[in-house]
Amino acid sequence: MKNFLILLVFFLPWWTTAQPLQPHHGIFSIKVDYNFLYEHSEPDHGIHYELYLNDKYSLYRMLAINKKQQVSHSATGEISIREYPNSKNAAYYLTDLQSKQLLFRENIAFVNHYFEEIPPKIQWTVHNQTKKIGTHICKKATGKFRGRTYTAWFTEAIPTNAGPFKFHGLQGLTLEITEDTGYFSIKATKITTALRTDLSSDIKLIKTHTKRSDMTTYQRLQKRMHEDRTNYMNSKIPKGSPKFILTPVDERKFIEIFE
Repeated sequence: MKNFLILLVFFLPWWTTAQPLQPHHGIFSIKVDYNFLYEHSEPDHGIHYELYLNDKYSLYRMLAINKKQQVSHSATGEISIREYPNSKNAAYYLTDLQSKQLLFRENIAFVNHYFEEIPPKIQWTVHNQTKKIGTHICKKATGKFRGRTYTAWFTEAIPTNAGPFKFHGLQGLTLEITEDTGYFSIKATKITTALRTDLSSDIKLIKTHTKRSDMTTYQRLQKRMHEDRTNYMNSKIPKGSPKFILTPVDERKFIEIFE
């Protein structure tokens, strides 16, 4: 029986109407670099994201590397596939900070999928503790979101309710998120202000992709992800080789746990 390991650097129909993009809504003045780390990962093995902010949108997207897929074989017969994000498949999350509408793309089992939702509001509890992240004094907050409990650190020095991924709703920019079991964390590594970055073409491209699925479809795709990956791997092996065996899905390993 062959063993295989899939290493992904991806974190993982509903019709909408695209609204005209106002010229200033494509200009972003703040950029934050984040490092996404799973448990036991070394800091230099994280997944790098960037968050762009203005008064209308937050755009959180995976940093494209643009390397080809790598397939390697170990001495024990283990096959490893390493996928690198590029401009065509890297995850993005575009949030309208006023309507709370979220448009996002994730690559699930080597296929791009597009979704739309208004995420549930996180009921944050702000605590008295503070700590310094870079040059910013941050406050501590805790909250629950889709099956997990989080600790957040945010700074009121940058007045926005945005943060990485779907972690919004605090009275300042969220610079750090830690899942309470230690499964993963998202930490800001650099903050750049006073920018004038024009992402109008990126925003227009996202908003004109009008065929998007809802979260029911998202949950279904997540649950069958291992099956789709196994089928993909079996399509890559030589004819007559032993087939890969489907392993049980551990839904507790998903970032979002839907009850």
